[in-house]
Amino acid sequence: MSDLNVYTTSQINALTPNSITGDMVVDSDLNAVKLYDGSAWRVWNGTVASTYQNRWGASFDGSNDFMTVPDDASLNVSSGFTVSAWIYLNSLGVFQGIVSKRDGSGTNYQFYIRNGNVLSYYNGSNLYNDTTTLSSGVWTHVAVSATSNSSASFYINGSISSTHSIGAITSSTSDVYIGQVTGVSHFNGSMDDVAIFDTALDQTAITALYNSGVPAEVTGAIGYWRMGDDSSDTASDGTAIATITDSSGNGNDATQATASSQPTFSDLTGETIYA
Repeated sequence: MSDLNVYTTSQINALTPNSITGDMVVDSDLNAVKLYDGSAWRVWNGTVASTYQNRWGASFDGSNDFMTVPDDASLNVSSGFTVSAWIYLNSLGVFQGIVSKRDGSGTNYQFYIRNGNVLSYYNGSNLYNDTTTLSSGVWTHVAVSATSNSSASFYINGSISSTHSIGAITSSTSDVYIGQVTGVSHFNGSMDDVAIFDTALDQTAITALYNSGVPAEVTGAIGYWRMGDDSSDTASDGTAIATITDSSGNGNDATQATASSQPTFSDLTGETIYA
């Protein structure tokens, strides 16, 4: 085994390990030890080397880019839900959709950014706004967790930001949109590891999703879009995205048939949420 040396993530990716499987290095970007398993560097947690890798994200142009997930009974929650995503904002001061399930028949969940640069949730009858101002030019983990006729909480980087008393969560036959709100309010920036759960996750679960600033593999979601890192995806930097595989196993793939409205894959190598 080689000496345990300290490198940045990009330096580690450029290393040519010795032929002996088991070489280890310290990743100064991720504050983690990485083990070479014979084919790739894996994060070592003291017991096992995680095979989870996060290289790819999706970039949205703020004009007309979005993805559509066809309506499915599994995505029409009623008692409670959580929407979680990693976002990187290119601009502020405008409405920007993150995840929305809304049409003329009602709103199931609408999670977006208002022009006051705060997170917002609309349940079909009332609007609830967070109190923390978001920043552009940085990766941020955001989430909303809601229980029907009870409460909705906003989370930023694993910590609760505000909680609101809410009414019933209404149903909707709309498709789910990633990166827009029903044809308007397009997202301008990048997204990664978008997930929807059919329960209201608590503080502990949200903190685990944030994982100290580095995405970890999501379990228990009804929809989970890794933006290029699923084994069924074929990602190439700058290439338009026609399909993003649902990594939850529920078959809720996100698609965009119109080429001019497709987001593009972004290589996250060297960025703070790369793993």
